[in-house]
Parts: sequence; C-alpha cells; structure tokens
Amino acid sequence: MAVRKSELIAMLLKLKWWDFPPEELLRFLPELCSDDIPAVREAVRRMLASREA
Repeated sequence: MAVRKSELIAMLLKLKWWDFPPEELLRFLPELCSDDIPAVREAVRRMLASREA
C-alpha cells in the first residue's frame, strides 16, 4: 500500500494541480478529494496524459 501511496503522490506532484487555473481546479476538485483512491489515480493519469499530448 505504501508503494501505491507514493506512486499517487509522485503523480500529483508531476501534475502540479496547485498551478491549475481556478476553473480547471473546480472541475478536478471532486475527483481530487474523493476517498476512492483508484478513481483519483485514474483521474490523475488522465490529466497527465492530456497535458503530455
């Protein structure tokens, strides 16, 4: 479990969600604050993929 936590933390750091424009942060906030960690991980993966494309 610690590996998964550290993986998610690394992904969130790479995403730099704190630099999002307010309207983008508002759209992402429900997923970011979810207690469904696999769903948060998937949302972060999607966000990273869309930024890298």
